[in-house]
Amino acid sequence: MNSPESVLTAKQDCAVNCRHLCLCVTTRLYILGVFGGRGQFSIKHIIGFSLSLKYATTNIEASPALSERVRVFESLRERQGQQRTSGTMKQAFSVRLADGRTMNGTTGVTTPSIIAQNARVKGALVCRVNGELWELLRPLEADCELQLLGFNTTEGKQAVWRTGACVVGWVLERVFGVDMCREGVSESGLYCDHLPENSALSLAELEERCKEAAGQRLPLSRLELNRQEVTEVFQDNALRLQLIEEQMSGPTVTVYRCGDSIGVCNGPLLPNTGLLKVFKMLQVSPVTLTSL
Repeated sequence: MNSPESVLTAKQDCAVNCRHLCLCVTTRLYILGVFGGRGQFSIKHIIGFSLSLKYATTNIEASPALSERVRVFESLRERQGQQRTSGTMKQAFSVRLADGRTMNGTTGVTTPSIIAQNARVKGALVCRVNGELWELLRPLEADCELQLLGFNTTEGKQAVWRTGACVVGWVLERVFGVDMCREGVSESGLYCDHLPENSALSLAELEERCKEAAGQRLPLSRLELNRQEVTEVFQDNALRLQLIEEQMSGPTVTVYRCGDSIGVCNGPLLPNTGLLKVFKMLQVSPVTLTSL
């Protein structure tokens, strides 16, 4: 099997050497119980990574830095939740599906996942709301057109790979004590960049941890944070802050929580990591990132 193309270009004036971690799945993705149904897709290039929550929590303590990031993240999430619900009244609205059917919903309560379940649509991984990419568990806000997307779409594949990248970061930070730089997706899969210190990784062990995670269904939380809030979350990692600054094209960036790892993603995620089932390590290669 050919390796995915590298998504990073080495820069001659760089000084920080990182490792570029690529993973690939060559079997099947089973979607079980998402909407009370079951979907099955044949997959040749899915990249994902996971780890047993029980293994992590019973054998390894989160570092003080990770614990502090989670504390700040949850504090910001609580604050944003209070701002959203303050003075907000629940109102009825209508949702028009791609097949022309119309469903009813309630602001702040009804999600695309609920609509998909009520409409008996199976295999949805992500969706578009009035053309905007949207997560299945993110509440709808008003009258809208809803397009439910499965793995047979580019958006669905990208959601799978982004979710895999989220879990890779958690595994590397939580279990192997690696300093993360960034994670993301390419056209053919995912990558995860990390500093090489203390990272004599066993590929076989990574794969085994990944297999143990199949049924854990870790939830994924997301927040839109501005620059000041991002600095609060990643105040202990100057390189990561620099890379996030380079990634930001607007006033905010999407930050997620997977387990007790906090990272950045550039689009919607799956409802949980339990949708990623079979995993295989593909390649580890060196890259160079610009240092501060």
